[in-house]
Amino acid sequence: MKKYFLSIIIFTVIIAFFACQNENFSTDSDLKLQFSTDSVSFDTVFTTIGTTTKIFKVYNRNNKSLKINNIYLENGNFFKINVDGTASANQQFSDIEILAHDSIFVFVTAKIDPTNQNSPLLITDNVVFSYNNNRQKVVLEAIGQDVNLLRNAVIYNDTIFNADKPYLIYDTLWVAQHTTLTISAGVKMYFHKNAAIVAVGSINALGTRENPILMRGDRLDNINFSNAALPYNFVSGQWGGVFLIGERENHLFRNVILNSSEIGIYIENENLAPELMPNLTIENCKFTNFMFYGLFVFNANLNVYNSEISNSGSYTVFLNGGTHNFVHTTIANFYGTNQSVRRDTTDVAVLINDLEKITINEFEIPLAHSVTSFHNSIIMGDLKTEFALFVTNPANYAGNFRNSFIRKRETSDYPYFQDIIWFKDDDKIFRNSSFVWDTDEKSYYDFRLDSVSPARDIGDIQYVTPNLRYDLNGNDRTTDGKPDAGAYEWKQE
Repeated sequence: MKKYFLSIIIFTVIIAFFACQNENFSTDSDLKLQFSTDSVSFDTVFTTIGTTTKIFKVYNRNNKSLKINNIYLENGNFFKINVDGTASANQQFSDIEILAHDSIFVFVTAKIDPTNQNSPLLITDNVVFSYNNNRQKVVLEAIGQDVNLLRNAVIYNDTIFNADKPYLIYDTLWVAQHTTLTISAGVKMYFHKNAAIVAVGSINALGTRENPILMRGDRLDNINFSNAALPYNFVSGQWGGVFLIGERENHLFRNVILNSSEIGIYIENENLAPELMPNLTIENCKFTNFMFYGLFVFNANLNVYNSEISNSGSYTVFLNGGTHNFVHTTIANFYGTNQSVRRDTTDVAVLINDLEKITINEFEIPLAHSVTSFHNSIIMGDLKTEFALFVTNPANYAGNFRNSFIRKRETSDYPYFQDIIWFKDDDKIFRNSSFVWDTDEKSYYDFRLDSVSPARDIGDIQYVTPNLRYDLNGNDRTTDGKPDAGAYEWKQE
């Protein structure tokens, strides 16, 4: 019993000793704090919309404990801080203790009031640490951007979106029947999680090479992926996509960069009458990185020129009924390992149905005939077969595939395949078709052709109409009279 009593006394003395030691805070001004970073930066912050939280650490790497008299925001207007899980209404914290060789966390968020100007505005502040006649600081920076905020908005009259300020869309942006939404060159459209465009009317997205239209998610921060700061913009499923569901409507997407949604463009029409089918034209566009489909067509007419449609968790291009024409288009599916779902090995890059009906989720949907042509184009991916054609009678199919490169395990000799180069093992098609994120280089998939690509010089120049003379990067296809297949003309670097 005495032994246990003695142990308790000794334990109590030890605790009391260390408690006294911990309370012995140094007043030496030569002892300094260290920080995990000297600045915390938020990229573009949409006004009135709060940011995600960023964190930095404050280290006391000295042999003595320190007491920070005050931690506060120097200006205190747009940023908020939280010290080790404790908040303060006035953004001021007093008598914060850091033991020797210990640290604390500081959490930072930003919410910026409207700047009343179209151009971005740099907002700065400092987190100040005051102790022992020392004054150290960590700089806070954010770029405030006023936006046109649309929450479950409905467009009932012909409307033009101008590029003065970005558009931030929450929920659904509806375009009513018999109404046209025109999106001007240079417009940036940011979509919150699950937000989408649903158009019963028409959409004319009229970007230019110099000022393309941007459609993407609103997450401007990064996630930690493979020990690298990967932008959310390279993660699929950040928003819903564009859904075109009106009969007889005409849609045009020109010079549009659309990426990282669940579906790129979905166009549907239940009426099989040719005169009631909607029309969609895609020119000089880049659609990439989708959780499900890049382009999904039900009973609609489609023209795709000089465009890239790439990387999806299911079929990249899924065609069901209508007349479809692809010229100088690159369709490539190398869906990356950073995505939340994986592509099924039966989900090829291009699937064409020329059947009377299709069954989806136990519902039978009638289909018009699919009459599809590919000229001077590429269908490629990392599966052994990336092209499938389902027809009632293959010999009588009315499609046309010419001067193109296609990856398919079993090649076909039907007359609608002319001058096709079929993929062979060890063919190197693109410069970079594997996801390797480099924080410094910001590298990503690059579907420009490799110098030894078999897709080079196989195009027929008769399909290079004046509007297709220049590739997606502005390179001339007509220089050597032998255009390359796909959206990118090879160029010596």
